[in-house]
Amino acid sequence: MELMRAMLPPSLIALVLIALGLQNVRPQAPIVTAQHPQTLPGSDLKAADLILQADAIIVAKLIKIGTETTSGSQLTMHENQAQEIQFLRGGTQSPLEIDIPINLAKSEIKPATETSYIFFLAKNHIRPSAWAMDPYDAIKLLSATDTNIAEVKRLITLPKNYHQLSGSRMKMSDAISKSNSIFAGTVINIGAADLGPPGVTEYNGVSVRISRLFRGPVANPLMIDLNVIFDPHEDPPKAGQSYLFFVDRGSVNIETNKLLPATKENIAQVEKMLPALPTQNTSPICDDLDLQDALVTADAIFEGQFNTSGTPDQSDLFSFAFPTPHLCNVGIKTSHVFRGTVPNQTTATVFINNQSPASSLSGTYIFYSRNGNPGDKDPWTILKALPATDEIRLLVTNSILPPTDSVLCGSTIKPEEVLGRADAILIGEEIKSVQPTLFSVKVFKVVRGLVSKGNIWINQSVDSSNHETLVPEGSSCIFFLGKTDPYNTNHFSVLKAMPASQENIEQIGKLAAEIPGPKGPEDYNDGKIKIHIAPDANND
Repeated sequence: MELMRAMLPPSLIALVLIALGLQNVRPQAPIVTAQHPQTLPGSDLKAADLILQADAIIVAKLIKIGTETTSGSQLTMHENQAQEIQFLRGGTQSPLEIDIPINLAKSEIKPATETSYIFFLAKNHIRPSAWAMDPYDAIKLLSATDTNIAEVKRLITLPKNYHQLSGSRMKMSDAISKSNSIFAGTVINIGAADLGPPGVTEYNGVSVRISRLFRGPVANPLMIDLNVIFDPHEDPPKAGQSYLFFVDRGSVNIETNKLLPATKENIAQVEKMLPALPTQNTSPICDDLDLQDALVTADAIFEGQFNTSGTPDQSDLFSFAFPTPHLCNVGIKTSHVFRGTVPNQTTATVFINNQSPASSLSGTYIFYSRNGNPGDKDPWTILKALPATDEIRLLVTNSILPPTDSVLCGSTIKPEEVLGRADAILIGEEIKSVQPTLFSVKVFKVVRGLVSKGNIWINQSVDSSNHETLVPEGSSCIFFLGKTDPYNTNHFSVLKAMPASQENIEQIGKLAAEIPGPKGPEDYNDGKIKIHIAPDANND
């Protein structure tokens, strides 16, 4: 036997051994011809041809096989369930119900459970769902390899495969009549995609930086919600791209009626269809302050409506500096805030023209206001007021810097500079405005200093020349605090505020370990910083 192995080639030895019965014959796999290799369903269709035809394209895991029926060489797998992993185009429910047709004549094979595929899906408009899920038919399946996913994404982005934007079924004229805000802007962040009603993908928290306002008012930047449908086919907007937005400002969310590319042609069409803006603005309020000066000087800019006329004030509080007639306790109902923090209902001191009686204070205005000083009768003094036209809203929106990290309280002070004089540093959420500059803060974590547990009070002041804004209610920030009283751990003044992003928290944590604060017996022990954690704080 050894001599035979040495003299004969291995293939001939195998034949001899089989003939002699000394080697078992292994079963061979079914022979698949070159004309009909084993393939997944939809083998005769090209992915490039299905990008526009498919109602949805998703990466999903097949989690359940249903029933089967056969007609000639056509086998259909019914009511299979798949768990979505990634949307490539369109939206579906998850899990979803899919019928998968298999052409046996073309050697197509059944997909396996617990395996991921790229599904090209068509909505089944005839067969009702057995369990309240929209049924789909699989047009084609591909293995969910990184290469295949990348190629499908590339095909989707080709100009020839462009889908319409949100609100494609609404005419521009209808969008203009139904939308209370219209603007051009650039998408900063697309937000989070979620499954809405059947055939709809909801995008919540889409962040937009406004470049031009046609109808308002709106904040800048702005968070909106929009729906993308796949019958007809629609695509969501892309981050970094500019669009025309037609939106409804509801009491809770801002819903998008229609989206269009911000082309010169579309902008010109909107301008042509919108009513002409007024060119004359008159006001009964004495406002000889230049508009640009008002923009820079105002602590708050807001839109509101007079609802009480107030009372004449002849006290010396204003009369020496401002001999003009003025009213105190003028009630204003706030409808929109462009800058600062203003409650829904407030009062203000208003200077009026000599010929304007108190009864003339009616209607909706844009108010440029400064914070009241100690001893003032109202929390606000109106510096300038103009009728709330779209022209003025456009001017205000385009003139105010958006609220970014650089325009919160203490924007001109570097963190390493303020660390050396901050009596306390904490991470917290501003939860309540009591007065224009006095706020309640819920403490999450104390990085340095002695701070009372639970909620504390802070005073904020802003530099209007740098367009600083007060920290909005509900915002989480890193607060650098100075003591208002050496023995009071419940009341501080804000030296600087920064958004409590993970990056900022890590940066301040490192700097706080390197830079000591103002020395005091409660903060130091042999020159080393003590870290005091509020007992009731969440320090995860």
